[in-house]
Amino acid sequence: MVKNTAAVAAVLLMAIPAAAADRADKREIIRQARAAYYSLRGRGLDSLTASATVNWEVVLGPAKPGDDLSRRADAMKLLNGLHFAMAMDPRGKVTVTHRADTPAPNETSQKGYDQIFGGMDQVITGFYDTYNPFMITSPFPSVESEYTVEDIDIGYRVAYNEGTSTVITRMTKTFAIIDTVVNAPDFDSTIKPTFVTTEQGYVLAGYNGYYKPKTGSGTTLLDGVLDHQIVEGLRVPKKLRFDATVDGAKNQTEIVFSDYFIKRR
Repeated sequence: MVKNTAAVAAVLLMAIPAAAADRADKREIIRQARAAYYSLRGRGLDSLTASATVNWEVVLGPAKPGDDLSRRADAMKLLNGLHFAMAMDPRGKVTVTHRADTPAPNETSQKGYDQIFGGMDQVITGFYDTYNPFMITSPFPSVESEYTVEDIDIGYRVAYNEGTSTVITRMTKTFAIIDTVVNAPDFDSTIKPTFVTTEQGYVLAGYNGYYKPKTGSGTTLLDGVLDHQIVEGLRVPKKLRFDATVDGAKNQTEIVFSDYFIKRR
């Protein structure tokens, strides 16, 4: 019995260095993965504001045979008189403000304004919800947090919990993310990002997204393309183009960001 116990103890002692080395390797993988991405926070960003100009020609789509072109022109005049701005605070929270050059002439028009304002608020804040992990902070867990890293044929599989959600990210051996799957209590989603490789790290160039609530409507398929610009030495969004399908209904959106005010830490 004593001999067996000693043998088991020896096996356990032999296993300890291997387990520690394995954990250290996983943390080094995450450390390198985090360093492989461009980070606005890492380059000193504290907060920012910008104008957001909607291309209503894209939103409305091309005129169709039989459309009242005079009425469309009147609608475009009103739409181009709607102005949007966004602000990101030091915590990364984004708020959208808006105003109209021409007050709504009646209650029906005001409801239309409110619907447009609410829709664009959702588009811009939803975009930044996806953008922030890739470009502001990091798409990976903190190095010292709890997670697993597994070898897979194409690279690595990283799994961890974020609040009540489970997150699984697959990436290549060079740390380029292939996809991220989030299973939350109220929704499931998948993001497949694309990147531009720069000397300062991976820069988000677009993504395909899938979002499905656990109950009710709102199933969304999204194909986004993003251009950046350099403002005060930082890469920030310039133009965003979405092709989306929400519960089977297709729509397009194009937004140009300009007039940045950037505050550094």
